[in-house]
Amino acid sequence: MQINDVRIILDAHDFALNNKISMDFITFDKNCFMGAYSEKLSFNEVKGVDSF
Repeated sequence: MQINDVRIILDAHDFALNNKISMDFITFDKNCFMGAYSEKLSFNEVKGVDSF
């Protein structure tokens, strides 16, 4: 995982928490999907390649 990916995830999580916006987390990276899916994050839904 690249450090930029971690930064984007944390920024989106904080944004959703602070702005009370219902937001989905979308990634086509299987490891990133599994990590985000297994955590209690502020996203409405975690979606991966199989979601589309």
